[in-house]
Amino acid sequence: MSARFADEEEIENLEEIGYRTIPSETGKIVLPGKGVSIADTLKLKLARILWSKRIIVEGLTYEG
Repeated sequence: MSARFADEEEIENLEEIGYRTIPSETGKIVLPGKGVSIADTLKLKLARILWSKRIIVEGLTYEG
C-alpha cells in the first residue's frame, strides 16, 4: 500500500473516479473503491528510516 499527502482538489478528483474517503482527526484518508478491506482501527505512522521518511499503513488488507 502506498501513502502520501494530497490536496483537496486531488482528493475530489480521486472521489470522482471511484475512490472512497474516511474522515480522520487531520483530514481525509483516501482509499481505493475496491480491493481493500479496513480493520476497526486504521493507523498511519510517519517513520524515519536512515535519511528518508516513510508513511506506514496499518489496518488495511487486500481483498483477493
